[in-house]
Amino acid sequence: DFVPPGRARALVLDPGQAFGTGTHATTRLATRLMLPRIKPGHVVIDAGCGSGILGIAAGMGGARVYAFDNDSLAVAAARDNFARNRVKPGALARAATVPKLFPRADLIVANISAAVLATLAARFAAALKPGGSIVSTGIVAAGRLASLFHYERAGLRFVHEARSGEWFAYVHTR
Repeated sequence: DFVPPGRARALVLDPGQAFGTGTHATTRLATRLMLPRIKPGHVVIDAGCGSGILGIAAGMGGARVYAFDNDSLAVAAARDNFARNRVKPGALARAATVPKLFPRADLIVANISAAVLATLAARFAAALKPGGSIVSTGIVAAGRLASLFHYERAGLRFVHEARSGEWFAYVHTR
């Protein structure tokens, strides 16, 4: 059995056929930008949750997590992984966008392609509480300007950019 160092907690994951093993640069970027912004009781939406890794990490940080993905295999893998890590999501749904029944979020985390992030920008803005943040990644250089443009057009304010190799991640607020 793996014993995490210090006060760290281990996240146990079986991605099945879903995206999200925890080793990809975008997952590390999202986690690094997301975790310091979470306070116990915050509502976090994991958009395009894949294996559920980001939502599970948020839940371990004390957040109430709502997650969705448009792939039924991803939703099934996420459900299993939430249970495996004893994190109970507020809801886990198969959907292409933030379900209207989800509460407004303090934070949205989205590790999806730049093209998909652009189409979801307005819905993300509507799903955030005033002062809420969105952490988005899955963006390469070719998609940077379009992503930033769509987020700005949706009323989201740029806060921070991070990079790992060819991958970019952003923090915006409403």
